[in-house]
Amino acid sequence: MPVITIFSAPSYLNVYHNRAAVLKHANRSITIRQYNSSAHPYWVPNFMDGFTWSLPFVGSNIVEMLLAVLSVCSEEELEDSSPEEGEIPGGIMGADLALSPNEVAVRRQQIKNKILAVGKMYRVFQLLREEAENATELQSDPRQDPAAPYRERGMAIETDALGVNGSRMGRHIRNLDDARRVDMLNERLPEVDLTPSNLV
Repeated sequence: MPVITIFSAPSYLNVYHNRAAVLKHANRSITIRQYNSSAHPYWVPNFMDGFTWSLPFVGSNIVEMLLAVLSVCSEEELEDSSPEEGEIPGGIMGADLALSPNEVAVRRQQIKNKILAVGKMYRVFQLLREEAENATELQSDPRQDPAAPYRERGMAIETDALGVNGSRMGRHIRNLDDARRVDMLNERLPEVDLTPSNLV
């Protein structure tokens, strides 16, 4: 039974309000089947795809690893240029013997600058990661207010015009039950229409 997909993304991004359709060919008959879109069980803010949304998290971990690799020596070790017994003066490695002391100092400064640049990247990715986490706390349905359990306990969580709870929400989530209660809206299953026209 060959099936040809005519259009497979009903109501793409909640914009087109169309239906998916397939052309089914069986027993010398051609049938067109249409399907409605179903409610989203979960979506990331602004309809971002999962890769774009998770990029700050991945970047933060990669930069953290890179920072650990570059930070094998402390600031004191970089500043300390006094030779110890049996050590080549200036902490020059075997490959750097041909370099003058001025070139060695320039090279050390370049390494320090790289470490500082990676540190700045780490802070930027941390900020992006926090913003991505906070953006998921949008209230998509004002009737199901995730802050309600906190108001009942006397913890006021204000929202702005977009319904963003900001970073205050994370401070009020103390355990797994609090997080589960707040995220209940995203854990629901999509509604299924069981009318005969939608069943295959």
